[in-house]
Amino acid sequence: MNGTIRVFDRALWAAIPQHFERVVRGVAAALDCEADILYERGNKPTVNDAGMCAFARAAAVSVVGEANLRHDVRTMGGEDFSTFLDRIPGVFIAIGSRNESRGLTFDHHHPRFDVDEQSLAYGAEVLLETARRYLAS
Repeated sequence: MNGTIRVFDRALWAAIPQHFERVVRGVAAALDCEADILYERGNKPTVNDAGMCAFARAAAVSVVGEANLRHDVRTMGGEDFSTFLDRIPGVFIAIGSRNESRGLTFDHHHPRFDVDEQSLAYGAEVLLETARRYLAS
């Protein structure tokens, strides 16, 4: 068997291998079996810095308006940007590209997914404004 373990918390990420091994060995023992475990680390959790989130949020509000922001989204996607965020304060943001009027309503992994290219301009503007706000602080 193989799989992935993804979490939102760095402390839990550090502790998970021991918890995983205890559970796997316990289940194996209960079934009178043995388990060989090869636990390989993947990406760390992508954890945004609160201060950098404030800069990015203010920038996004100035570019697209409060009504167009979502701040309640968490994703378990594995993200190599987590390596940067583990070393320096930063923020990982997502720019939506859904455009119902153009029929661009499919999620990222759907075969009919397409990007409303206007979202690229919004994304670039939000990043630029985030950098400006950070550098001015």
